[in-house]
Amino acid sequence: FLIGNPYDLSKDMISSIEFFDTLQEVPADAWDISRSSGTVMAWVIPDGMGKYRLSVGACGGINACFCEGMFADYTEVEYIHFRGCFHTDYATSMSGMFENCSMIDYLDLSDFVTVNVTSLYSMFRDCQSLDYLDLRSFDTRNVVDMQMMFTDCFCITELDLSSFRTGKVTDMSYMFDGCCSLTDLHFCFDTTNVTDMTRMFCGCSFLETISLRSFSTSNTVNLCCMFFGCNDLVEADISSFDFSSVRIPDSMFAHCESLENIGVSELNLPETVDATHMFSGCCKLNVKVPGKQVD
Repeated sequence: FLIGNPYDLSKDMISSIEFFDTLQEVPADAWDISRSSGTVMAWVIPDGMGKYRLSVGACGGINACFCEGMFADYTEVEYIHFRGCFHTDYATSMSGMFENCSMIDYLDLSDFVTVNVTSLYSMFRDCQSLDYLDLRSFDTRNVVDMQMMFTDCFCITELDLSSFRTGKVTDMSYMFDGCCSLTDLHFCFDTTNVTDMTRMFCGCSFLETISLRSFSTSNTVNLCCMFFGCNDLVEADISSFDFSSVRIPDSMFAHCESLENIGVSELNLPETVDATHMFSGCCKLNVKVPGKQVD
């Protein structure tokens, strides 16, 4: 948005972003961000606090076909108003779209169309102030990559992902890694095609229970540190887990100090798999792993 701006502004000088569906009353110092066609214009207004409010306008709204990294690293932006003027109907990737928007605490994405999106990789990564996010309108039927989608969203306490369709997803590694305030997580994921769940819930230290009954892990290879450091986790039912393809279960439940129940009393792992540190520090859990040395 800032390429070609007459004030040589950088991202850290923007405090808010707003979209409009008209080009009426566009100021004279606005700049063209539409590849010289003049159909999409941007302009700034001082916010009175030493920074600027960024506005973007186009007749009928902005057709955002390429959303990858679009708002990444706007570290001083406190809010983004889409106002129904930001259309994502043809977007195929939202990777890193809001990555490192560290001051935003709320995002209204209810008008987003995501049916064609295949990647949500790192979409909200490092949104460290974000404490509310409603994604119930997201259609994720074609998404393949959810890696690091919410990594280090330190302040978010609740996520309702029960509408997510994940049958095509292959990577959920680091998905909620570092969501240290998360207490309520609702989902019913189809993980049939997921091969990597590395650090998926690592550091979710306030989660007490998590329902994993919808999980299928027949194709999952990596479960390394999946629940590492989930200090308050008491119950995680993995009775539906198939470990036949797993090669890396290292520290899967390490340092889950409150864990008492994983839905099974015995785990059968492939012969070549090292399970030594799989339950390291789980002082309240009693699980047998035949033929394996376990801490």
